[in-house]
Amino acid sequence: MQDNVSSAFRLGPAGSWICVRSATVTIGNRIMQVESGMMFTRGVRFMGVDVAAWLDKNTD
Repeated sequence: MQDNVSSAFRLGPAGSWICVRSATVTIGNRIMQVESGMMFTRGVRFMGVDVAAWLDKNTD
């Protein structure tokens, strides 16, 4: 089940995304469990995915 991604992440002042509550995120064929406090920066891959770039395109 895909959690509401928009409510699980906040865009930080430096452009990185910060997880504010635990969530399950499905990107392509990957299902990722992310925990509160995890930070994602464009160009840095987590489990083979640039999560920050994906969030840029898929959040409100």
